[in-house]
Amino acid sequence: MSTITINRENAIAAYNQAEGTTRVMLGTLFGKQITNPDPCEIFKTWDDVADAERIRTDDMPYKFPEKPAERLANAAFKLAVIFEAFNKRTGDDFNEKWIPDYANKTQWKYYPWFEWSPSLGAFVYSRTCHTNTHTTLGARLCTENDDYATYIGKQFIDIWNEFLNPSK
Repeated sequence: MSTITINRENAIAAYNQAEGTTRVMLGTLFGKQITNPDPCEIFKTWDDVADAERIRTDDMPYKFPEKPAERLANAAFKLAVIFEAFNKRTGDDFNEKWIPDYANKTQWKYYPWFEWSPSLGAFVYSRTCHTNTHTTLGARLCTENDDYATYIGKQFIDIWNEFLNPSK
């Protein structure tokens, strides 16, 4: 019997693009390490998230945003999808879904915090904050851990700036 070697990125890409029984078969062949890897390893760009979540340009609120409010709506949509993608890849094997429970005072919810940089004319990632019963940012834009919130705040800073400062 011979052995076949496959590149991990190619296996992930094949799994993410597959549908139906093909997706199930690839999941069985590759296992949880490939079908649900750490989201910080696989989501480097909005396109990575959109591919994994099967989001098309037609799904955006505005295909060709021109006004600040249109850019804001698209950025809010993208951030909601990004947080959803991270929150459904949690736990020890990245195969659990985390749902914020706002009735649970003991459940911490982490979100990135930004500060305005006059020299850059943009918001910059400052730190991660957490909350358990109140929020100072969109309540849906939170994760179960500091690492994810920090990563999303830094890695997707351009989208955050579209959301926080849509007039740019």
